[in-house]
Amino acid sequence: MVHSIPIGLIMRDARKTIAAMSIALGILGSSLPANALESSAQPETDQASSLSGDAIAVPTANGDQLSPGNAATDMLNDWVDTLNAIPSVSTHVGSILAGDRNRSATLKDVVITYDVPSDIFLGGGDLSLTIRFDEMYFEGLRLADGLLLADNLEVAEALEVSVTFLPVVGKEQSSVDLADLAGSFDVEYTDLLIEGLTVPLSLQKSGESTSPSGFALAALNALRKVKISRAFIDRVTETRRFSAGDTSATTYENSFLIRFDDGRIAEYSVDNFQNTEVLDNNTVENTSKTDTTIDRIVFRGLDIAPLIALLGGSSTQDRDIILAREEISNLRFSAGTVTGSVKDILVEDIGVLNQDPLAILDLIDKDSAGDTVDEDQLARAAAAAIGTFNIGRVEIDGVEIQAGDNTGSLRRLQTRDLGGNGLGVLSLDGLFLQTSPNNHVNVGHFAIGDVGFPPLEALFALDEVDEPSMEQILAALPTMGKLVVSSVDITSEFWASGQPADPNGTTKPHNVSLSLLEVLQGGFISNVATRSALVVDGLNIQTPLLGDPELVKFLEKMDIPDVELNQAVSIQWDSETKDLHLNDLTVHMLGGGTMSLSLVLGNVPKTVFENPDMAQFAMASATFKSARLRISGAYLIDAFISNEAAKSQIPKEVLTEIFAETLSEELGTVAKTRFGKDLVRAFGAFLLDPDELVVKLSPETPVAMTELLGLYVTNPDAIPARLGASVFPAGE
Repeated sequence: MVHSIPIGLIMRDARKTIAAMSIALGILGSSLPANALESSAQPETDQASSLSGDAIAVPTANGDQLSPGNAATDMLNDWVDTLNAIPSVSTHVGSILAGDRNRSATLKDVVITYDVPSDIFLGGGDLSLTIRFDEMYFEGLRLADGLLLADNLEVAEALEVSVTFLPVVGKEQSSVDLADLAGSFDVEYTDLLIEGLTVPLSLQKSGESTSPSGFALAALNALRKVKISRAFIDRVTETRRFSAGDTSATTYENSFLIRFDDGRIAEYSVDNFQNTEVLDNNTVENTSKTDTTIDRIVFRGLDIAPLIALLGGSSTQDRDIILAREEISNLRFSAGTVTGSVKDILVEDIGVLNQDPLAILDLIDKDSAGDTVDEDQLARAAAAAIGTFNIGRVEIDGVEIQAGDNTGSLRRLQTRDLGGNGLGVLSLDGLFLQTSPNNHVNVGHFAIGDVGFPPLEALFALDEVDEPSMEQILAALPTMGKLVVSSVDITSEFWASGQPADPNGTTKPHNVSLSLLEVLQGGFISNVATRSALVVDGLNIQTPLLGDPELVKFLEKMDIPDVELNQAVSIQWDSETKDLHLNDLTVHMLGGGTMSLSLVLGNVPKTVFENPDMAQFAMASATFKSARLRISGAYLIDAFISNEAAKSQIPKEVLTEIFAETLSEELGTVAKTRFGKDLVRAFGAFLLDPDELVVKLSPETPVAMTELLGLYVTNPDAIPARLGASVFPAGE
């Protein structure tokens, strides 16, 4: 049976679970010589079944007198004799009783102990597995083609499986540390019933290989031959005890399996999962306890075929999904003062991107054999192995967490297409965090999508040099196609530190909110986007948080308690025309006006994106095509002018003339040109009536950057005319 536990626990205990499963299968032949692993079917009779050669658990067809009983008892007697002949296996059987039918029998008072060779378990220590039960009933027991078949297998009371691991004292492991596994793992199955059972008599191995990956591959190949029509276990109890003092106890009920065939489970479910873990750090104060309960867990489409391919076995190209679907309902947990719950968890399509054998397995085998393994090479292989896997979909709904006075909740978390190449989308909805009534964060929606991960070689290349080149840095950058954040509200009393208290002696918390932030990117060249768009809508900041004392004082005097900003911009490079467009860089301040800028540059080479180090040199060949600056509705400027006029006791008209004259001085000799005069005059008028000001640059022909630079040095007064500069104090 498969032990059903949440994804996090599966990942944590993967090594122990896989090792225990492999060892249990190994009882039926992993320690036999190679000639004992070959078998062929023989004709069956009602009295006996036989296999050729030295195969397990069958009487030879040599005419020997059958022992008292029936065909089933003879098979079980020979099986016990064969197990006892294996040096690493010890078997005690109280009795084997014939059933009412010829192919039915009962094993009573059985204890089987299997001492796993150290070289199989990474050479790290001694592992012992024990199986015991009071009574196991077989019905329809028979043999065919190296397989044992039974219509029914039933354990009415308890079947116990115990695993004990003791690492070799003083053994150094260059890449695998097994010391943390020292201890025992015990499982008790109560009321076990299996229908339509088929199991292989032995592990089919290549030669005498006892490497970890070879042993695992043999175990999975044998497991692929197992067939189960249906299986049910009333209750499962698991207990782990580690030498460091850590313990784990797990129970679950109503385990039900439907159709296990060719290495694939159609469906497996359990109810009432409960787990308690105690981490003992040698002191009472540091001992921590974690409790987890789950109402129901369901697996569908659990397939070992992709794992066999990754281990170097046969590849099945149309089977690249390891787990088609997992559902977890009503998870609750507690750890000290932290409690929480999750309403539903859904995982779909955990699979592999390719079925090429994992390079890390050869390194683990070498390490197990005592050969030196380069740690950097091992790290690269481990990273590549992780990148092989892909998760199609994850949804987590209804998260609630309480830690003392701190609370948090999340309505939904979703991921799509997370794997070694990138991430389709990650989103959060309804996130709430609170540490006190005056300190909380609300995020309505957060999403990041179309994320591309850089190649592993690019990341490792950064560690190989002290000062990486720009090309190396760009190669190691991830790419992002979309970022969306909406309905954000942050309130904190810490922002108000140093602010004057109210008459009650308390400081009012301050707030920042955001309606929408959206970033879109595409057309990547060397991981640099050639298309980008940014939208910021409804960024609201309370005035005291602006930081500039003079600005804060002015806004408060104008009775403006908060500032709302809106911004939008898009940038696009056309690969055919080589034009670079800056479209409508817009900044809007509620009640304070709007400024927008558009710009077009021509002949912008691809080198700007391929090698930013050369961007300045590459831009020398670019041309200026057009630009437009528009400022409108800037009524905050009018308020500012009026405020300054009152402070200095200077008429408003005179003050605007002073500001206009200041601009004229900044323009230098350009102020004497037609454009300069128009600009100064329009600026002065705009200060008095800040309705609209437009500056437009539209040369008759594109202007090369080198030409502009030359004019700046030799004849700056000619620049406005060459650029076709014009100014409009009102709309066009």
